[in-house]
Amino acid sequence: MKHAYLLHEVNPGFYLLIMIYVCLVTFATIRVIAALFLKNTLIAAERDGREEATRLKCKRLAYAKRLCTHLEEAEAADAGRGRIDEEGLDNLLSYHRMADWLRDAGLGSDDARRLFKALDLGDGTAYLSGFLDAIARICDNSKDKGIILHHESEKSLHI
Repeated sequence: MKHAYLLHEVNPGFYLLIMIYVCLVTFATIRVIAALFLKNTLIAAERDGREEATRLKCKRLAYAKRLCTHLEEAEAADAGRGRIDEEGLDNLLSYHRMADWLRDAGLGSDDARRLFKALDLGDGTAYLSGFLDAIARICDNSKDKGIILHHESEKSLHI
């Protein structure tokens, strides 16, 4: 009984102090471990979100390319030269995938029409590839959508 002198010679208040100290240290250690697990979980969730956004972007760009290809084949136009008019824009905006894409970009149908008018070639038509590229840029930089819409309007004025 090497430690028997602690029982007989030390004040019982010291035992209470040691118990409180051990409880606090144990609690702090558990909280640090929980914080590390939470941090790793949040990092993994953020990475998954970025990967999902990248997959969705690739899927939408592939859809846009197929759409352009079909239009160019129907018009017998060169690559990137398929045009849409107001009626084609209305049809395009009625597609569910297109509506989802515009919603992700933070655009409404009025913004899409504004973008179409900015890209208008002067004859009431615009290149579909240019229209879809502008939406993809807005989707990538959703905070700058106003700037991109304004830039497209300025570009069309100088052409």
